[in-house]
Parts: sequence; C-alpha cells; structure tokens
Amino acid sequence: SKGVHFMTATETHATGPAYAGFWKRVLAAIVDGILINIPIAVITYLVAPEAFQATEGEPSMGSGVLVMQAASILIWMAYKGFMEGGPSGATVGKRLLSIKVTRASGDALGTPTAIYRAWPYWVPAAATLLGPQLGIIGLVGLISCIVVAFTPKKQGLHDMMAKCLVVRTTG
Repeated sequence: SKGVHFMTATETHATGPAYAGFWKRVLAAIVDGILINIPIAVITYLVAPEAFQATEGEPSMGSGVLVMQAASILIWMAYKGFMEGGPSGATVGKRLLSIKVTRASGDALGTPTAIYRAWPYWVPAAATLLGPQLGIIGLVGLISCIVVAFTPKKQGLHDMMAKCLVVRTTG
C-alpha cells in the first residue's frame, strides 16, 4: 500500500536538505542565551558590580556597562565561533533541538565563518560600545533573524551572507 512516508531528519527533499524551521531556531537561541548570559552577568558582577546598581536620570555608558558589553561580544564570538565552527556545527541549544549549521556545500563552517555568521549576536553590543545611540543596530540583527521565517531555505540574512544553512540532524 502507499502509506504516508515521514522523512527522517537526514533525508532530503527533492530540492535539498531538511532545513531547520524558525521556531526550532528560536528555541535553540533561547537555550544558548540563557547559557551565555549567565556567565556574562557573573563576569560583569565580579569585575564591575556598579553595572547592577540602579541609577536615576539619564542612562550612561559607565564602566560596568562597558564591561558587560565587552564580555558579551567576546563570549558570543567565542561560543558561536568554536561551537558552530567546529565539527558538530552546533551550539548546546542547537544540539538539544537536533539542528546544526553547515556551509551550503554541507561542510563544516570553521571558526572565522561561524564568527562572521554570528554577527546578529555581537555586532549590536559592539555598536553600543561606540555610543548608546547606535543601539538601533540591534534592530538590524533582529530583522536578520526574523527573515528566517519567510525564506524558502529558512535562512536569515546572516546565513545568506555567510553562505550557510541550518539543517535538521538525527537524534
């Protein structure tokens, strides 16, 4: 009989691999955000506890905020660069959701490409270091990620720029 065939995660559509959908990617990002923002907060608290003190009046880019932004940039670049750039192509969040990042060819990214691809995570913090008014750049990073929901290969702008895909894996 002609029963319904459900593709396994590694089988491909006629047009290519099984792309990871928007919500899987969002959930992976939430997991990674929790894992990464805890160390950022701890480092900031240890190095510049004033970042956690309430202030009145205009917000400022005091030393505590600068430490937090710098820690955020370095930690996100290292995490995404080594995890997604390594052989598994996946962060902890992506592994939990059985997805990974590959080059369009299916090969591993390598650390430089993974750091470049991860710009929506670290460029907004870097821009804010140059001045709080540049925080709007974070909106560009968010838009890059939202685009995933509307493209045929489920790619964000950052994926397209780095010529990468996020695909489903087995297990």
